[in-house]
Amino acid sequence: MNISCIVLAGGESTRMNRDKKFLIFRGKSFLERSIDLCKIFSDDVIVSLGNPNQKVEVLSKGIQGIRIVLDHLSHKGPLIGLYNGLQQCSHEYVLVIPCDVPFLDKFILKSMIDEIQSYDAIVLRSGKLIEPLLAIYKVKSMLEICEESINSRKWDVRGAVLKLKLVKYIDVEIKSFFNVNTREDFKRILDNGSEY
Repeated sequence: MNISCIVLAGGESTRMNRDKKFLIFRGKSFLERSIDLCKIFSDDVIVSLGNPNQKVEVLSKGIQGIRIVLDHLSHKGPLIGLYNGLQQCSHEYVLVIPCDVPFLDKFILKSMIDEIQSYDAIVLRSGKLIEPLLAIYKVKSMLEICEESINSRKWDVRGAVLKLKLVKYIDVEIKSFFNVNTREDFKRILDNGSEY
């Protein structure tokens, strides 16, 4: 199946005090690791960034084979990055991942891709915690929901997902979508990477 991919990398990393997409883990930046993972499944990789300064910095790294989109509204969270990415997708379905999930498993993503054709979305879940930024969406369906949310000034991606008609949740260990938000989180994965 041909799918697009969106890497959400527009956050300001305020809790990290540095841009976490460029943190190096196991020899590559978080952003490069996410892009490489997407390229396993797609020829259409879109990196969603927050502002022109982020774009300049990403381009300065010499990363090839991606398209970049920028938020059209500032400080509204990942819904805006998702929306702008969805508008640029070349395929009917899109895999969405954040750039700060170092233990994301390609086999989980493959299992999601294998089932998407019957659904508007497939979303990862651990217990009651869903992760709508680690999901596959039918582009047309999710684009419509995002537009409704933006017009209503509702910025919560989880709330948007709940409006979709056909959603399948895949239960995984919380490690699969452990995301790095603080310097402590980053130190934790560097010191004990095989345990988280």
